[in-house]
Amino acid sequence: MVHLNLALKQCANCKEFLPYTAFCRNKGTPTGYHYYCRRCHSTRCLATYYKHRERHKEKYSARTRDHYKKNTESRRAYSREYRRTHKEQIRQFSREYRQANPELYYMHMRKRRGRKRNVTELFDRAMSRFVHAFWGSSCAICGKSEQDNGRALDIDHWYPLSRGHALTMSNATLLCRQCNGRKSTRMPEDVFTIEEVCIVEEKLKEQANEWGWES
Repeated sequence: MVHLNLALKQCANCKEFLPYTAFCRNKGTPTGYHYYCRRCHSTRCLATYYKHRERHKEKYSARTRDHYKKNTESRRAYSREYRRTHKEQIRQFSREYRQANPELYYMHMRKRRGRKRNVTELFDRAMSRFVHAFWGSSCAICGKSEQDNGRALDIDHWYPLSRGHALTMSNATLLCRQCNGRKSTRMPEDVFTIEEVCIVEEKLKEQANEWGWES
């Protein structure tokens, strides 16, 4: 069957008739466009990549590093322009990603903040879950639970990142919004009582020891 609209091209994969703008250019074909539409072409490329990823992992990594190295400035310029022209889409995506993947979101944020201060942050999801379980999903200072807090409690640096302290098992506490807001980026002894500081630091030693035994 010949399609009457000459401005359309049929995708060899999904068989849909689509405008030529839906196809990548390809000088090796009679029409000058790829046989598959952009969507199908992308899907097939990803399927091939994931199929052979482990076998060619080092080759893919080397190719990616080489591409970034050769095109650093152009990629940065593209990223800046994209962020400037798609602010609302980026905000919406960030909100949805944060709601769907809270642990991964905070892990990425911690790594990003650490890089800005030349601190290596290696705190992962397993460690995050361990901290929540160790503190019984309650604030280390006031004992408020997540239900009382009205939201998930924050895993925070007991000794602040701003002073060069990474988030580790001997430095990760669980705090409610109010206690975390009080502490902010200050040292614990500048905010809490000596008794509170001593109790939390003893618990941090226990936490680090228990994590060491389990891991």
